[in-house]
Amino acid sequence: MSDHAAESHDADAERYVIGAALRGKHWALRLDSIVNPSVFYRPVHSIVWTAIKHVLDLGEAYDEMVVAQHLADAGQLSKLDGGAAYLSTCSEYAVIPANSVHQAERMVQFAHKRAAAIKLQQALERLKHPGVESVCSVIESAASDLSGLSAMGPSAQSRIVKGGSFLLDIPEIKPSIWGRGKEILWARGESLVIAGPQGTAACGSKRPRMRYR
Repeated sequence: MSDHAAESHDADAERYVIGAALRGKHWALRLDSIVNPSVFYRPVHSIVWTAIKHVLDLGEAYDEMVVAQHLADAGQLSKLDGGAAYLSTCSEYAVIPANSVHQAERMVQFAHKRAAAIKLQQALERLKHPGVESVCSVIESAASDLSGLSAMGPSAQSRIVKGGSFLLDIPEIKPSIWGRGKEILWARGESLVIAGPQGTAACGSKRPRMRYR
């Protein structure tokens, strides 16, 4: 792998993602929808994530100790620096598990950059021997290979919408939480404010005034 490709990674982000997944099954499933073992740059992290996926697929008990036991049974726990203690180290990285989603998306970006760098390096090596094939064929082949690499992770792409959709995709009848048809008291996506005279309880004799915005 070229030096440029090797620089496109973040070991701390990988530890953060693994740590968050080890903190709970909810986060493991959420992150599994974003990354896969091949996204990790460090082989040891790929091994750990493969173990996490295996435990998830079993659908049984899931926690850090179960993952560690699976690694031990597979003879791979010794590959971790510090053994089972390394899993605890990763868990300490994920101070706020919710941030792991952003770190996972960054990992996908890094993986795409590494893959693109490899494809470009291969094209440069082929260009060193122009007699074997034409320059145009090398460029066309490289362009075809690069077109298959996404510039963004799947979660980032899902947030992109066409500009016109903000105006053209508005439903004729706005979805409501409280109301029916066009008679809407509380529209979905709008805040609700319940106001009443001072000292009036929700179950009091006076009916509070209700307004929405």
